[in-house]
Amino acid sequence: MNKKNEMEDIEKKERKIVRRILRPRYDKGIWKLRSNKEVYAKIEKISHTMRKRRISFYAHLKRMNDTRLTKRKFDFFDKNPRTNLTWFKEVKADLKEMKIEEEIIRNRNILRQTLQEFPGFQEKKKNCGAAAWTEERREQQSERMKIYWIQRKERNRRN
Repeated sequence: MNKKNEMEDIEKKERKIVRRILRPRYDKGIWKLRSNKEVYAKIEKISHTMRKRRISFYAHLKRMNDTRLTKRKFDFFDKNPRTNLTWFKEVKADLKEMKIEEEIIRNRNILRQTLQEFPGFQEKKKNCGAAAWTEERREQQSERMKIYWIQRKERNRRN
């Protein structure tokens, strides 16, 4: 579930389901669907919930008894600096963003309270990679499209 597009698809489906549960609003004789802001005012994003639960599970493994096989496997990957597992990288990035230190991880109650009180993760800005269009560029594009549609209409008339 590490791919950004997969997560966006899951969030779209989640919003669709939540909108159905919350039902549309009836305002001045018009039925209106709820906006994303209204939906997220009622519930937390599923990606944020998943990240918090991942941190909770990481802390659970961290607190586990050292003699258990699961803990030994966990320590092998967690303490190895060359670990190339995305899960560990993402958890550590989330811990850094939430400013959760080792002491908080060791104390289950404080961690639980910290996770509940955390307002939300910072949304990563979408990088479209394209520069904003200037007014001059818009006009040039408009002219090109006018010419294109005139030529296309002429081709359709001939056929």
